[in-house]
Amino acid sequence: LAGTQELTILLVKQIGKLDRDMTDQLDIYTAAAMMLAHPPLGYISYEDIVKCKSLTYENINESMDCWGLALLENLVSIGVRNSNIPSLGFKAAPWLKNLSIKDSTLGDMDISGNPELENLHFKEVSLRSLEATHNPRLSSIEFEYSDMTPDLESVVLGPGVKGFGIMNAKSLEILDCSDATSLAYLSFPNCSVRRLDLSRTQVGHLEIRQNPIDELLLPDGLETLFFNMCSGAISYLKIGSRTRTVTVSGLTLEELDLDEAVNLSSLYCCNNMLKGLDISHIQMPSYFLFGGNPGVDGVFEIKVSSSDFETARTLYEGLQWDMEDYGIIVTHIVSGE
Repeated sequence: LAGTQELTILLVKQIGKLDRDMTDQLDIYTAAAMMLAHPPLGYISYEDIVKCKSLTYENINESMDCWGLALLENLVSIGVRNSNIPSLGFKAAPWLKNLSIKDSTLGDMDISGNPELENLHFKEVSLRSLEATHNPRLSSIEFEYSDMTPDLESVVLGPGVKGFGIMNAKSLEILDCSDATSLAYLSFPNCSVRRLDLSRTQVGHLEIRQNPIDELLLPDGLETLFFNMCSGAISYLKIGSRTRTVTVSGLTLEELDLDEAVNLSSLYCCNNMLKGLDISHIQMPSYFLFGGNPGVDGVFEIKVSSSDFETARTLYEGLQWDMEDYGIIVTHIVSGE
């Protein structure tokens, strides 16, 4: 074991061939001491160590570069438990696929040297920032909290990340997805994100709740949007051509741009600051609610095509209609429901 002191702080799982009286979890420090003290007994061999596929760090209170992992070419999973680590990195194991950290406090964390990483999971972890920009195979990043308040402030997602989830991280203000071209799933309720650029992502379903959003750029492929109960100062939102369901409520929206929303089938836009809506160029959504918007001088104006006149008339009895060249305008609303 010369030159492998790193292994003295590793708890090894699935280590290969063990003595029948040993458990499936072995303290390497104890095992190494046994080997050195009684080599003829052969409790565990060097060959057994390098076959290790899964390791767990526990009760670590110092920075680690984990250089000893370079010996473990079969290693695919690492766990960190109950530790306080100022600086952590796993560049010595570029083949690592799974990383799970629980009940720990981390200072700096570097995963830039792990291009094969596929899953990253945090549970009850204190971590200020995370950058995942050099992990082309990373399919999922998940933060889970129940007993502590997250203190994450910044997350940068790169081209390989496919999914990201966190909730109740009130300190999270920066969620950079501008280069996350593979991102398909995103969830971050009750955080403090103000600007979100998803224009280059693959997100198809998006739900945003309780974030102070000031600016939101949506992806072209978005099919479903739920955006409500947010306290930001967003005033403009553009809906793309593939979006079918839109729910935007309790916002400061003054303009909802539907110029390209030709496939829209459901629209709920109550309790915003909208002045009016123009849906004259698309088929009227089968589900359409717009109450609680101020309009202009008390009049909320809705433009619909002439082909939708009878449908609209049936849905909104009591409205006053004026015919124009481009179709029909709802010029006065008795009830928005």
